[in-house]
Amino acid sequence: MFKKYTIPGENNPIWQMVEPILFKIWAEGMLRASYSQLYTVHFMALLVNTGMFLGGFVLRALLTGSILFLGYTIFEEPLTLAFIAVFPSFEMKTAIMTHINESNFWVYKLLGYVILIKSVLFIFGDNFKVLLQETTLYLLMIVTAMIPLKWIAQCLVRENFFAQFFAKSSLMSLYMTQTLSAAPSEIDQKYTRIFGLYKESNDENARKELEELCAISINQ
Repeated sequence: MFKKYTIPGENNPIWQMVEPILFKIWAEGMLRASYSQLYTVHFMALLVNTGMFLGGFVLRALLTGSILFLGYTIFEEPLTLAFIAVFPSFEMKTAIMTHINESNFWVYKLLGYVILIKSVLFIFGDNFKVLLQETTLYLLMIVTAMIPLKWIAQCLVRENFFAQFFAKSSLMSLYMTQTLSAAPSEIDQKYTRIFGLYKESNDENARKELEELCAISINQ
């Protein structure tokens, strides 16, 4: 009996059939894409990704500031002491310093660092790491005149194992999706059609059509 799959992965036989075909279609699109289209897509992706990060950064910073302000109104003294413990150079309500002694100073210092670290992690999160990775990749392609992109595409067309392994990374998966718009329209449509059939592959008719298209692509 046919087993249903909905998530791409190594244990999904349908995805194992579809994935190398999608790699090959994308690679053909990148080889046929004009340099003007590739540069436009890369610059637009840089702007969009940076804008989305900054927008999320501002919203998370405002939320963090609001929570800290609310906490300060309720727990003014311990939070003030924690802030002074972490940033001793700031002149803040020196009268409160009389409550600090050697025995409990470490408690406020620990509290201050916990608040600081948690706030920074929440504001930046993994988004900053992803932004750096994406920005580095896009700038690399731009300053090298797309040479690495064309080389990766050629390797994928030849079904090179290492190129396919690299293409399976989360960063490259996102990159391939964003750069597909630079490919000729027929390539984009073919990629979208096969991926759409994959998502509907629990339907027997869609699965059969998908298998036929994959067989044609393999024989080309």
